[in-house]
Amino acid sequence: MIPAFEVIVSKNNTVIDLGTLVDEYEEEITIHTTVTDKSTGKKSIVAGKEVTIVGTVTLDGLVKGTKYTLKGWEMVKSENVELFIDGERVENELTFTATDSEMEVQISFTFNTNELVGKDLVTFEELYDVTNPDEPIKVAEHKDIEDDGQTVTITERVITMHTTAMDKATGKKTIEATDKVTIVDTVALDGLEVGTKYLLKGWKMVKSENAVLLVNGKRVENEITFTATDSKMEVEMAFTFNASELAGKSLVTFEELYDVTNPDEPIKVAEHKDIKDEGQTVTVKEALESPTTPDEPSTPTKTSDSPKAGDNTPFVALFAMMGISAAGLIFATYKKFRKFQTD
Repeated sequence: MIPAFEVIVSKNNTVIDLGTLVDEYEEEITIHTTVTDKSTGKKSIVAGKEVTIVGTVTLDGLVKGTKYTLKGWEMVKSENVELFIDGERVENELTFTATDSEMEVQISFTFNTNELVGKDLVTFEELYDVTNPDEPIKVAEHKDIEDDGQTVTITERVITMHTTAMDKATGKKTIEATDKVTIVDTVALDGLEVGTKYLLKGWKMVKSENAVLLVNGKRVENEITFTATDSKMEVEMAFTFNASELAGKSLVTFEELYDVTNPDEPIKVAEHKDIKDEGQTVTVKEALESPTTPDEPSTPTKTSDSPKAGDNTPFVALFAMMGISAAGLIFATYKKFRKFQTD
């Protein structure tokens, strides 16, 4: 166990005092690492512009009071090469003084993972005794490309959208066919990256034609910009337009969501375009027809001299005339008879 050393004997029958040689056992320092996503504690990490991986490192065999530096870096498992982002190595280091022979420390790595979807990343570490900072001594390492504890997987960010459209004035899914209506879309978003600036674009479609709604030659559309304060958010977007010519039509809202962190190069990250989605649909009511009453003529108009079936008016008049004539005849006969008696 004592390291080899050189002894030179230059004279026979000479005793050389080598002092006391002590065979002491130096405990080997071991490193065990578990790497997870800082925000979720999971080993599956959703891709993002600023992801932080935390390595929890258990060290055993430390010498109390000794100053150490733990160095770590990320490796791409499929290629077994160091990870570089924008030309820089993804690495970090931590310096600490051992307070016990066994300790747990954490080392973190923050970087952009948007171009690493589907990749497995493995953390490698080296531990140095830096009692003499000018001559650090490596005392342990952990570099196993197959170690699952040191590995995380980058997964694709999936943003989902769900929309409910309704009349702003009534909160209903039907609107009047008037010259000014406002439809409000409540859009539920899930999977957003906190701190990212987004642009939500929306426009109206005519369901029966599956075509963009144009009013006076212009698209009925709107957009809203916001910064995500949570992975799940609800935003509202309103559309005001003339619906007087749209009676009986069903209108469907389509949307697209863009990451506008770089406004010169917006990136579409989600869309919702389902012409059959009832949540996105409102219907313009059919116009009601007012009942009309025909004007009555101020004076009766005679259309025919011949009596109609069921009409007794001419016969009544005839009987009346006959009665009058008979009365006149009787009266004339009576006067003539009186005159005869007198004579």
